[in-house]
Amino acid sequence: MGDLMRPVPLLTLIARVFEEYAAECAIFGYPVSHFFHKQSDKTFSLFGETIETAVGPAAGPHTQLAQNIAVSYLAGARFIELKTVQEQEPPVAKPCIDAEDEGFNTEWSSEYTVEKAYEEYIKAWVLLHVIEETLGLSKSGKRSFIFNMSAGYNLEGIQSPRMDAYLNNLLDASNHPYFKQCLAEVEDLIADGGFLKGTGLEDRLPALKGLSKRISGNVCQSITLSTMHGCPPAEIERICVYMLTEKKLDMYVKLNPTLLTYQGVRSILASTGFGYIELSAEAFDHDLQYADAIPMLIRLKKLANEHGRFFGVKLTNTLGAVNFKGKLPGGEMYMSGRALFPLSVNLAAKISAEFNGQMPISFSGGITEHNVAAVFATGIKPVTMATEMLKPGGYARMSAIAAKLETAAGWEYDQIDVAKLQALAQKALTADYSQKDFRGYAKAAIKSPLPLYDCAAAPCKTACPVNQDIPEYIRLVGQKRYGEALALIYEKNALPGITGTICDHVCQHNCTRLDYEGCVHIREVKRLAVEQGWEEYRKNYKLPQIKNGIKVAVMGAGPAGLASAYFLVRYGFSVTVYETRASAGGTVQHVIPNFRISRETIEGDINFIKEHGVEFVFNSSPDLTPANLKQKGYKYVIVAVGAGAEKPFNLKVEGDKTPQIIPALKFLAQYNKDVAALHLGKTVVTIGAGNTAMDASRTALRIKGVETSTIVYRRSINEMPADRVEYNLAASDKVDFNFLVNPEKIDDQGNLVCQVMQLGRSDASGRRQPEPTGEYKTFEVDTIIISIGEDINTGLLAKLGITIQGQQVTNQENVYLAGDARQGASSIVKCIAEGRKAADAICQKEIAGFAAKADKTGKAAAQQAQEITARKIGLTTASLLTAEGPGKVEVAIGEREFSRCLECNYVCNKCVEVCPNRANLAVRVSDGFVNYNQIIHLDAFCNECGNCASFCPWEGRPFTDKLTIFSRRDDFDHSQNSGFLVTGEAVVVRIKGEVTTHRLVNGQLESTGNEAFDRMVQVFNYLHTNRPALFGHVNE
Repeated sequence: MGDLMRPVPLLTLIARVFEEYAAECAIFGYPVSHFFHKQSDKTFSLFGETIETAVGPAAGPHTQLAQNIAVSYLAGARFIELKTVQEQEPPVAKPCIDAEDEGFNTEWSSEYTVEKAYEEYIKAWVLLHVIEETLGLSKSGKRSFIFNMSAGYNLEGIQSPRMDAYLNNLLDASNHPYFKQCLAEVEDLIADGGFLKGTGLEDRLPALKGLSKRISGNVCQSITLSTMHGCPPAEIERICVYMLTEKKLDMYVKLNPTLLTYQGVRSILASTGFGYIELSAEAFDHDLQYADAIPMLIRLKKLANEHGRFFGVKLTNTLGAVNFKGKLPGGEMYMSGRALFPLSVNLAAKISAEFNGQMPISFSGGITEHNVAAVFATGIKPVTMATEMLKPGGYARMSAIAAKLETAAGWEYDQIDVAKLQALAQKALTADYSQKDFRGYAKAAIKSPLPLYDCAAAPCKTACPVNQDIPEYIRLVGQKRYGEALALIYEKNALPGITGTICDHVCQHNCTRLDYEGCVHIREVKRLAVEQGWEEYRKNYKLPQIKNGIKVAVMGAGPAGLASAYFLVRYGFSVTVYETRASAGGTVQHVIPNFRISRETIEGDINFIKEHGVEFVFNSSPDLTPANLKQKGYKYVIVAVGAGAEKPFNLKVEGDKTPQIIPALKFLAQYNKDVAALHLGKTVVTIGAGNTAMDASRTALRIKGVETSTIVYRRSINEMPADRVEYNLAASDKVDFNFLVNPEKIDDQGNLVCQVMQLGRSDASGRRQPEPTGEYKTFEVDTIIISIGEDINTGLLAKLGITIQGQQVTNQENVYLAGDARQGASSIVKCIAEGRKAADAICQKEIAGFAAKADKTGKAAAQQAQEITARKIGLTTASLLTAEGPGKVEVAIGEREFSRCLECNYVCNKCVEVCPNRANLAVRVSDGFVNYNQIIHLDAFCNECGNCASFCPWEGRPFTDKLTIFSRRDDFDHSQNSGFLVTGEAVVVRIKGEVTTHRLVNGQLESTGNEAFDRMVQVFNYLHTNRPALFGHVNE
């Protein structure tokens, strides 16, 4: 049943491992190319044992099931912290994981019973020995890993008969029946040898003889004590004393970030941009206090030394938070991930100073590839992670970290360097990777339902208003095929020079690379294609010769008008553009400051359109109407006159002293036209925080006499509509920012008076609503620039005879509305898309069989798929952005950004990567499908944690929307997923809710002529032939 995980028998798991290794070059969906191979001779001694890396999965979703632990091992884990077990397994409402940026979860210990969890860990212990010896992954030839158990949450529960048996039987499993059964199964399996057939590993079989005798029954000799938030200090100490003295276990005790106090935590979160996370001050009062913790740790360390035991601290536990997002069930959730790192490392520094570096620390508070080397260099080890592996790339993130630590400093330390750790703690407060805006709020999204098959798609492309073939042109630029890249761009984009310079690049806000080290710099790559590819492209380009004799008039020479003219003339139409200004370009030419984009870039795009034979009439009469143009012989008219009406903003004026007040667009147009005519005084305040406001505030500083330029905005920086790059440019120009202030009036001294605001709950748009505080802030000001957006000029449209607003097709025959005149103030690229749509509408009426340019995506070749997979391991620093103005993009940027592009429309597999349980698989089924592989869901592995749904770009959930293999009839009956269940020689199939039963013929399903069923047959037959173990028995 959906959220019930079913244990898979050991022999079936082993069969799945080596079947998949042979068929897909992967194990549990983790590719062979990502397996960690120890290179250095550096090792780590812990609890009297030697391990080959000092990394592993934290107790959590990656250590709940045997297959999770196996993949952790393949990714470099050698310190494996088993998921916490308690006497009574808790009910877990689903979804229980939200890892979109900082992580949140509502589950804390194994969903299995104590007994079932024990068998899962024994199975994992044996399975890892089989994998390690078969694949030869131990550099020393000896066992290279250790298991560390985790238990909670009170002494009474830990001392219960069930938990006592659990602890004892992990300390020594030698006489436990299930351990003996697993060893016997492995011995028989190796004696038979058939499990390696077809893997290329057959020659390893002789070395596996006697493996069962080399598997120690001493599974865990150490424990990490997990205590519930709010656990009394005396209870924590009693449990630790029990573990050290009665159970004679080496141990870490996990501590909470609440030791930093409510105000301390609140301050750090606010300083790093995570201040929106809601905390309960009362919860901090109930947790262990720092003043009690240090004496307790001193006593416990002394006790451990007296008993010859190891004692250290695990930093940190998750941070209890109020469930302010509403994505997870319940009123409370637990924060983890990168927002936790500054808290955890500051607590580590504080505790290390108390113990002069002599208190061992196991660290897991927000470890990433960005910070792990610095943490390791302080002497902290081991390091564990969970949230980081819940993001795209998944377990491969740990493999990259393990590889990075191979050559890192820190292996040689046997204590913590307090000074280094204190320096790191300070750096963590300001490091870019610790800040909310390093990742921001953007999410790669495709606003369509998740398809059953062929779901690989590039969110950057679907988000682009012109549906630009982005991954394809990035690949061409990366291969230095600039002319071909530019030709591909021109198929859908009439203004590549302009959009390569100042596009709002919504594509970048939908880039999967956001979840690694930041988006691919798509706009820069386009600009590079223009700069490097123009001569080749123009040399090979043939201007269209066909003329169909149909005349089209375009009103407005902005981006929408230019785009419609370009695409129409390419199909043989005769186009004339009427513009009331003296030149073409619209807002780009006349409003956007000329220090943002060179005139040469703008004119380059416009002149190429002119070369196609488009005629321009400048300084045209403002009284011109579509009816007039039709009288001149134009069959079609496209109205692309812009929005044209700035939104009103009225300030109460209390006296005679009034600063100069200018609308932003009027001010910017005057700057481009005649800057000498502008007299702003010394102090300028811009009201608004969109991209235009950034331009206006920056431009003001370039005007003689202006000393300060300030932006005031009624919400916080996190709700600011301006692109973060635009904000950074303004900040670097020394624009002052005042957030959470709402302009209300001009007082009798001519000052701008603003009410101080505070953020309340989120509104329908997801932005937190500003609420008044009753406090006020006053700004001396000479000029106020109003930048709160534009409205459609309905009066102008009425004058043109257009009474139907917001629609492309107007009330007048063959008259189309395009650009901001239809949709309101938007962006350059949206206006280009609008122009293209209007042109396409005319083409569809006049050209038989007309179809817009098709997408360029095809099926990835094996080599391309391997290249894409290789980019998903490790971070690649983004290129530096090219400075504004006439400078050229460095050629190296093209190669670097291509090396970062994940080409999601060829291979996506994010749902496979982010699933801790390996419940989603990518399989190569070739015939009849577009994508390189198809996604299959394994019902028995899934607990419906929801993580795959968080990262799937589609509006869907892979765990319910993908073709599913069921292992039990009761689970099939409790689900609505399309999929199949094998029962002997029959297969029960569900497609779109309809259940049918079919007989197998020679192990295969036969086609019926029903297209939906036959597609499923192709997938089933591939899996049943190549991966039969997927259909094997699972336990209760």
